Amino acid sequence: MSQRGQVAYDPRGRIFVVTHDEALLVHDGDSEAPLWQETIDETIAGVAIAGDEIVVLGEEGAVRRFTFLHRELARASLGGAVRTFAVREDGTIVAAHDDHLSLLRRNDLAAVPLYHRGVTALAWSRDGKRVLVGKSSPEGEHQLVLLDGANGEPQGAPQTLASAITAIASSPKGFFVANGDHIQRFTAADAPLTHVTRAREHVITDVACSAEGTRLAMQIDRSRVLVLDDPPGEALLDVSYPQRVCSGVAFGPRPWIAIALAGGDANKVNVDTGAMHRSDTHPGRQHNRWLVSVAGAFQKRAAPGPTAAPARPAGLDEAKLEQQRRAQRAVEDAEAQLRQQQQDDSDRKMMFRIGFIVLGILLGVLRACARDSHHY
Repeated sequence: MSQRGQVAYDPRGRIFVVTHDEALLVHDGDSEAPLWQETIDETIAGVAIAGDEIVVLGEEGAVRRFTFLHRELARASLGGAVRTFAVREDGTIVAAHDDHLSLLRRNDLAAVPLYHRGVTALAWSRDGKRVLVGKSSPEGEHQLVLLDGANGEPQGAPQTLASAITAIASSPKGFFVANGDHIQRFTAADAPLTHVTRAREHVITDVACSAEGTRLAMQIDRSRVLVLDDPPGEALLDVSYPQRVCSGVAFGPRPWIAIALAGGDANKVNVDTGAMHRSDTHPGRQHNRWLVSVAGAFQKRAAPGPTAAPARPAGLDEAKLEQQRRAQRAVEDAEAQLRQQQQDDSDRKMMFRIGFIVLGILLGVLRACARDSHHY
């Protein structure tokens, strides 16, 4: 279930989408090549993928839906500025405004208002039956409230937190994770929150859960992304951008994750190997380059054991390979020259043999002619 963000990644890996201001940028999920782009009439609040559709929300409430092949579907409006939103698998949208929530079902043109104020973050459960919202009051009270996904009615008592919630994600294992000064797990309205992990001296700005529920991603501060096992153990992936600002994370098919960068760029990263791909630049857009630092558990798996031979510099290996290639080419050239020489020798011997035969025939003819002249 995709939440608000400037990136969305199809769980089957067919496409991934990033946004920049009013631009919607769609890329091939395998090759990262640009497929198509669309300009929305207002700044984009975020994007999500619901089934085979791309759902785009504008900051002023415009709702645009597209197929993966760029066919636009019916438009709608939420009727007001959007603070945050989440999209269910069937395309139903729940969005937060300053003084209420809106519920817009897939084929409806008008949203149903739900009267919940001060919502700062929200997410659908994976089964689509519940919505978890984070609220902050003017008095500084911060709560997690579970709502019925059909009518928005609260389920159970709210849970009070010490700090504001700005990101919530749902896991297919049946629980939610929410940020604050640390990540905590929400399982039910009547169950206590459980601590997941803490990013000491940092601010957690976004969270995401993988489709199979085994991995958790956190965007930390402005320019760093961590991927952990769920339940958390060691850091599977640690990506830092010294020159760029992250604007969202989204899991795709295992083992990939997409990281959006402010300005309409993105990286795809293989969590298992650390392999990193970048989004290709769409026609007419500025091509950007950036530095990135990648670390994680894959480095330990790739490191040689205590009995392994020490790794050699890549340059030395390349030099030896080039010497081997040159030697092989020299052998092949020598063999070709020898074959040509043998062929030339054979041709010369054949010509000598033919010459001797012709000479013998001519001598025989001359002798016969001399005998005939003598008789006459």
